[in-house]
Amino acid sequence: MDSLVSSAVELLDGLVEVPEASWSSSRWRLSDTVAVMDYDSWDHENPSRRTLVWSREEAGHRQVQAALDGWPTTIRATP
Repeated sequence: MDSLVSSAVELLDGLVEVPEASWSSSRWRLSDTVAVMDYDSWDHENPSRRTLVWSREEAGHRQVQAALDGWPTTIRATP
């Protein structure tokens, strides 16, 4: 499922790679309203690539929701 989210995230406009925050097993991308981190899971039994997305304010939430509409995702709100 994370590869689907990663593909949907590619539809977000304005994301810029942040090389100083990224390393060999993770990648950070930012815009004014969205932050995305892709990273490799360290679970030896089930290795995978994970994607976390944070949005800021209503504009960021709408942008993320529009990119993910129709994708089977798990969205967890954090306070």
